[in-house]
Formats: sequence, structure tokens, C-alpha cells
Amino acid sequence: MASNFGKAKTMCASRDAQCAHRVSRRRVITALLVTLSCSMFVAATHAAQWAKGYSGAGNDSLSSVFPTADGGFIAAGDTNSFGAGDHDAWVLKLDAGGNVVWQRTYGGAAADFATSVKPTGDGGYVVGGYTTTATGVSGFVVRLDAGGNVTWQRSFAADSVVNAVEIASDGGHVLAGRVGSNAWTAKLDAIGNIMWQKTYNDSLCCASLWAAESIQGTTDGGYILTGSTFFRFSDAWVVKLDAAGSVVWARSFNGFRGISVLARPATGGGYVVAGSLFDVSPNSGFNAMLTKLDESGGITWSKSYFGERLFSWTTVSSVDATPNGGYVTTGTVPNPNGVPPDPPAVTKFDANGNISWVRTFGTNFSGFQDIRSTPDGGYIVAASTLSNDTRSTEASLLKLGVDGNILGCAGIGTATLSTGAGYGSGSLTPAVSTTGVANVTGSLTTGTSAATVSEPCNASNATVTPVPMLSNKVIILLAVLLAACGAWAWHFRRTG
Repeated sequence: MASNFGKAKTMCASRDAQCAHRVSRRRVITALLVTLSCSMFVAATHAAQWAKGYSGAGNDSLSSVFPTADGGFIAAGDTNSFGAGDHDAWVLKLDAGGNVVWQRTYGGAAADFATSVKPTGDGGYVVGGYTTTATGVSGFVVRLDAGGNVTWQRSFAADSVVNAVEIASDGGHVLAGRVGSNAWTAKLDAIGNIMWQKTYNDSLCCASLWAAESIQGTTDGGYILTGSTFFRFSDAWVVKLDAAGSVVWARSFNGFRGISVLARPATGGGYVVAGSLFDVSPNSGFNAMLTKLDESGGITWSKSYFGERLFSWTTVSSVDATPNGGYVTTGTVPNPNGVPPDPPAVTKFDANGNISWVRTFGTNFSGFQDIRSTPDGGYIVAASTLSNDTRSTEASLLKLGVDGNILGCAGIGTATLSTGAGYGSGSLTPAVSTTGVANVTGSLTTGTSAATVSEPCNASNATVTPVPMLSNKVIILLAVLLAACGAWAWHFRRTG
């Protein structure tokens, strides 16, 4: 019996050791899985951060920027440092770190300006803009291949402007701008032929200047068109168009003078409208405005920001929806010391229009233009920088992290804004005409440029510390290791 008791004791001790070993092994596996999971989370959410300027001897600016499928960016604006004329349209292809892959100018002896750029489905790009001469302006659109070479280009008749371009669901292009005193849209096929074009103005009121400033595709195949009407009391408007450019519904914002208004499809449906509107109560000045519309154009909520200071100049120049259901804008915010000039800033809002954070970046930036959410959770901003040497304007790009910061960028400031009352909205009945402009062959000369790349973080040109995102290869390796560890844990759980 003693012998049997000893064997049983030995077996129990052995089993306890195995159990302890299993517990220890499971703890190690659990810790490894947690570590790898955290690494995967960091890899998925960490956004690259940098600030770079692109300049020549003259004045250069970027008005539009968009992420590209290769992880980089395409940007467009104008330059008088390079090219064939007074100003030339300017397009830059950049990698994920903001380094120039190629840059091209497009123009002639007159002044040419690029207002909007979008990547196309085949790896190319479409650019919209206008040419200014002594006799007036005329819009243009240029289709580029992946290397910036012109595939085709179209100019339009006198007194026309292209302010925005959008990629249609069938691979064509939709333009928005102005023809004469009317807002204008045109649908082009993939090789630039006009499929339809329409103009819009107010059928209920006096003659005024209408201009479309932005156009975005919608989930039903139509478009959301926004713009401003000048020489009227109520002049900010949003129009929902179907696929053929006919009006589905229209909305105006009453009682305020609009500098600009833009709309983007909102996360979860509907549209977010942002603008810079003049308010006379309680203090005369420009306020930022953010309004959420439902799919039928009804107002879900509408808010203004910073209306307390007399003659305030709080503006919005661009807006985009964020993956978490919120919104991000560029524009200006009140100077913390209470006096002009008001600094350019990036503002993040939650889904209900409440301010999450505001970022300014030193004293060297003179303006922020286009902003887009990036796939890594951050943001890309087209900006203008004042050169320390010549005091000329330099084109700049800011790649912000998830929280709107650029690590290592001196001069980062945080501002606060107050939220005021909402803006009213009235009905609008646009008259639609099929009259448009002639489609004529353009003649923009393609050139090359070689901008000096700098790091315009603040007035002292402090060095920006790049914070690169983990590469796709590293993310894939971590995923493989995580899967292997999971399989290993499952095997030992089954076999004991």
C-alpha cells in the first residue's frame, strides 16, 4: 500500500508540474499575443507626420491635395517660379513622406491656375482650373497619366471657370464652376467629350452672380453641389443633383453673406456642409459654420463657431469627413491675444458638431487650404508659408497625425472656440438651363519644375522630426507572427 501511495503521490506531483508548466506556457503565450495585438493596433493607427515646403524664387501655392493608392499624394496649385507664363498650373506627385516623385507645370503666356485635382481609376489624374487673360477667364480640364504627361486637355469658352473636378462612377469626370453669371456643371466622358452640361440660377429673384465651388459624388449616383450667390442677401446654397444633373432638392442659408461653402458626404448618410458666413448678430463678423443635412436636405443640426468678438474673421476653407464619424476643417480661428491677424488652423469636430481639438502651427503659415483624411487615420493639408528670405509665398503640405499634431514641430498651439447658435435655412428654387459653354481644344504647354524642398515648421525653420508609419511589410510580418502564435496556442490547448 505504501508503494501504491508513493506512486500516486509521484503521479500527482508530475501532474501538478505539468499543470504549472501549462499555466506558465499559457501566460507566456497570452503575454505574447497581447504584445503582438498591441503592435498591430499601433501599426494600424499610427500616422506618419511631417511638414514640408515646396518653393522657387517666386510665389507658389497649392489649392488641392488628395491621397493616392500607392500611399502618397497628388497636389495641385499654381506657380510663377517655373513654367511658361505669368503663373502656370502646377501639379506635384509626392510619396508617403512628402518627397517629390515628379512635378509638372501646365500653361502658356497667360496666367493659368489649377484649382482641383483627383486621382483616376487607372493610376492617372484629372486637373481642373482656369486661364486668366486681359479679356477674361476660361476654364480648362487636363487629364494626366501616372507620370504627369498630358493624355488630353480641354479648354472652355470665354467667361468660364472650373472650380472643382470629381470622378464619376462610370470613369468620366464631372466639373463644377461658373459660366457668365450662372453656376455650371458638366459631365465629360473618359476622353473629355461633353455628355451634358447645365447652368443654375435663382428663378425667384433678381439677377446675381452664381458660382459653384464644390461637387461630390453621392451613393445614389448623383452629386451634391455647393456654391455662393453674390449681390444677394442670402447667398450660400446646396443643391442635390441626380445623375443627369437635374435638381432633386435645393437648400439656401438665409440672412448671411457667404465667402465659401462646401459639402461632403457624411459618415452614416447625409451631408456635412461647412462655410464662412457673415453674421450681424450679436457682433458683425465672419463665423465658421457647420451644418449636417439628411439625405433629403433637411437640417439635422447646424452650428456656428466664435461669434462673440466684434469683426471676427473665423473662416472655413475646406472640410472632410473622418472615419470615426466626425469632421475636420481648415480655416482661421481667433488669435488668442484677441487681435488680428487670426491664425490658420485645423479643427476636428465630433459627429454632432462639437469641437474635439484645434491646432495651429506657429507664425510662419499664412493660410490652410484643402484638407483630406488619409487611410492611416491622419490628415493631409495644403498650406501656404511665408519665406524667411524673400517673404514670398511658398507652397507647403502638412501631414498630421490622428490627433492633429506633428511631433517635433515647434510652434504647435492649441486654440479654443465657442459654439454659438445654428443658422437658419430657407427654400431655393434654381432655374436649370441646358445652355453651357463650348468645348474647344486647349493649348497648355507642359513643362518641368524643380522646387526646393524645405521644412517650414515655424518662423525659425525648425527641423521637423519625421514619424514614419510602420511599413506594409512590417505589418504583414506581425500578422503572420500573430497567426502562428495563435495556432501554436490552440495546438497545445488541444494536446495538453
